[in-house]
Formats: sequence, structure tokens, C-alpha cells
Amino acid sequence: MKLNVLIIIIFTLIGKLTGFLREVIMSAQIGANIYTDIYYYSISATALLTAMVTAGIGTALIPVLAEAEVQGRMESFFNRLLSTLLPILIAGVGLLYLFSPTLLYLIAPGIPLEMRGIAITYSRILTLNFFSISMQALFMSYLQKNERFFFPASLAIPLNASIIIGIFLSHPNNVFPLVVATAIGQFLCLLWLCIPMLQMKHEFRIIRKPNFMKDDLGKQFLKMLPPTLIATAAYQLNTLIDRSLASLLPSGNTSYLYYADRLQGIIYSIMVVALLTVLFPKQAEYASKKEYKQLYSLTRENLSLMLLLVLPLAIGLMFLSREITQIAYMRDQFTFQDAYVTGNILLCYGAIVIFQSAAEMFSRVLFAMKETKKQMYATLVSVGFNIIMNIILMRPLGVYGLALATTLSAFVRLVILMCMSKKDYDRHNEKMLPSSVVKYCIASLVMLVVLIVIRGGLKSKLGLYGYTFTSVTIGAMVYFIALILLRTDELIELKDMTIKFLNRVRRSA
Repeated sequence: MKLNVLIIIIFTLIGKLTGFLREVIMSAQIGANIYTDIYYYSISATALLTAMVTAGIGTALIPVLAEAEVQGRMESFFNRLLSTLLPILIAGVGLLYLFSPTLLYLIAPGIPLEMRGIAITYSRILTLNFFSISMQALFMSYLQKNERFFFPASLAIPLNASIIIGIFLSHPNNVFPLVVATAIGQFLCLLWLCIPMLQMKHEFRIIRKPNFMKDDLGKQFLKMLPPTLIATAAYQLNTLIDRSLASLLPSGNTSYLYYADRLQGIIYSIMVVALLTVLFPKQAEYASKKEYKQLYSLTRENLSLMLLLVLPLAIGLMFLSREITQIAYMRDQFTFQDAYVTGNILLCYGAIVIFQSAAEMFSRVLFAMKETKKQMYATLVSVGFNIIMNIILMRPLGVYGLALATTLSAFVRLVILMCMSKKDYDRHNEKMLPSSVVKYCIASLVMLVVLIVIRGGLKSKLGLYGYTFTSVTIGAMVYFIALILLRTDELIELKDMTIKFLNRVRRSA
């Protein structure tokens, strides 16, 4: 399983590199202005519902597929589900098209009146994403349950290629080609996933009368879906609230939030999503067989592996937030002032990846056990906390207050999920946290102290690129040397896993 994680990380990294290239080109070609703000508002008009549906389908479906597999009914169940969802998703696109103006007003009340017509046009084009992304979620769940990870992991490549073409066809005062390219890109992703689906032995077909509600598995899926939709939308809800409030601030702030969020999201997407993708089907399998000891042990081991990598990366991202932002975006239309503001937002966002990663690990355990209501409560509390903190922090801190409130709400959600999970862990006499977490924190702290000490001398002599590269190199060396001195078992396991993967690549070549 850990070898699959490493393979997914590699392909996800390729996708993220193309995504990073996309953001660099966009910041240089278009910059941060009212038109880019409108583009992000238009995406947001349907993004929350789309994210809720896709995350809900993906998370609720895998445990049910695991149970269907035990019963020998996975293929027939999936056909009925596909037949039931197709007309619903098509109708959903139509409803989103009709209500786009209302959604846009609720999400971005600060859009100037003269720009609202353009925003409505853009958001209506992007309602097509609801169908494309929802179908992607359905196919990805089935592929992941069958351990077909390559195509889902490389999904960003066709999307980024399409968007980059759209960026080159756009300019600062007209992003219409970018909007169209975004919709086309999501459809290309759907076609990309159709390749492995058609290669599988399973015969996919549309059933005229699926009778989904009469199936016990169908009832189980529908029962899990509503709370799962809400539970999996915590981060999307908080981000949407941030962007909505940012529309009341001067133009450009929504784009700053988006650019900073994309940078901090790279760590989460590469390290965490890859691990959760491989881990969740196995968690669901253990839960369906009521093998709780194995479930908790597997989760703790993978939480340890995840924190081993995420902790130093997040701290390094916060420490070098301004330098990373300048290297990533500061060119042509994206000025030093734009990079300065975005870098400060990234500093406020930096710790999210730690809190969100750990929260999602505990969340997946509860989902595997079909305890979806607990997730929903944690999400609602964190979103409510985010709204309150936004109101408190926005006036004194502006856009930085919005980012800080989102980070704090992620921490609150983690604490709630840990409290909810503790009884289950105690009942089976299992520890929640790996013992090596303390060592990771000590090594990360040592790394940070060393970087602070050398900052003044290196920055003045090496320049932006030299200083950033040297800091990353020294930071990584200090962190791993500290872990070696602390005799960390997970570091040895990671080394062995990497050697095993390289030997496998060498043999296949």
C-alpha cells in the first residue's frame, strides 16, 4: 500500500507542477484585478455545491462499495447508482444555470453593478462543471476501490493543459477564453477517466428502472449522503466565506486569497490526498469486516508517515512565505505589492495543511465506520467559528484576518474530531497519535531555529533565488539529521520504501 502512495505522489506531483505553471502563467499574463476576481467568483458560484456533491459521493460511496463487494454485488450496485445519478446531475446543471445570478449575489455581494452581467455569463458557462466533476467523483471512487490509482492521480494534467491554453488566449481585460477553457478542461478530465473504466472487465450499462430505493445498499448510500455532503465541505465552506467577504474589500483581494490558497494546497494535494486516496478503501474494508484493531493501527501508522513530511513542509512554507510567493508569481502583471500581500496571506494560511491533514485522517475513520453525523457536527461548528472569527478579525486585519480565521477554524475542527474519536480508540485500547509526533515537532523546531539564525546573513548575500534554495536545502538537512539523532523508526521505514520503489523501477526498465 505504501508503494502505491509513493507512485500516486509522483504522478500528483507532476499534476501539481503543471498546475503551478498554470498559476505562474496566469499571474504574469492576467495579474490580479477585477476580471480575475470575477473569474474566481464565477467558479465559486457553483463550486461549493459541486465540491459537496463530489466529496460526498466519493466518501460515502467507497464504504458502501466495500460492503457490496463482500456481498458479491459491487458491479450491479454501481450500475444502478450510475443510472440513478445521471438524470439527477443533468437536472442539477439546469437548476444551477437558472439560479446562477442568485448564487452569485449571495457569494459575492460586492461585485460592481456594471460587472455583474459578465459574472453571470461566466458562472452559467461554468455550471457545466457540476456534471463533469460529479461524474469524475463517481468514476474515481470505483477505480480507487479497484486499486486503479494512476488515472485519478494524473487527472490534473488534461485540466491544466486546457486552462493554460485559455490563459494565453485571454488578457487582463478579457478572461472569457479562460472560462471556456476551464469548462472544457473538466470535461476532458471526465473523458480521461473513461479510459480505465472501459478497460475494466465490468460491463457498464444504463438501467431504465434501477429501483435504487428498493436496494438495501442504495438505502444505505442515500442515508449516508446528506450528512457526508455537509461533513466533507468544511474547507470549501470556509474558503467560500472568505471569498464572499473579500468581495467587500478592494478589488484584487479575492485573487490574493486564491493565489495563496493554491500555494499552501500544493503540500496537501501531493502528500495528503495521495495517502488518503490509497488508505480510505482499506479503512472501509476493515470497518465493513469489523476489524477495528487493524483499522486503528493502520490509521495511526499512516498518520505518522503523513506528519513526518507535512510538519516541516508547512513550517518551511510559512517561514519562506514571501520568498515563495515572489518566485511563484512576481512577474509582468503581478507586482511586488501583489506578492507582498499574497505572501502575508500565505503565512496566515500555512498551518492549515497540518490541521486539515490530521483532521481528514480521523475523519476517514469515522466515514469508514459510517458515523457521518459526527462529521457533520464538526463541520457545522467549525464553519460557525470561522464566521465569528471573520467578523472579529476582518476589521482590524482586513484580508489577513479572513485567512487567519480559516486556519483557526481548521484547528477547531481537528480538536472536535479527535474528541469524538477518542472513545472509540479507548474502547479498543488503541492510541490515537503515533509516539513519533513529539520527535517530529522537536526536529521541526530545531529546523526553524536554524533557519532564523542564518536568515540575515544568507538573504543579503545570495539574493532571492539563492537564499530560498539554500534555506530549503539546509532546512531539510537539519530536519532529517535531527530525526536520525532522535532515532525515528518512521524515517528508516520511509528510506526502505523509497529504495524498494527505485529497485522496482530499475527492474521494469
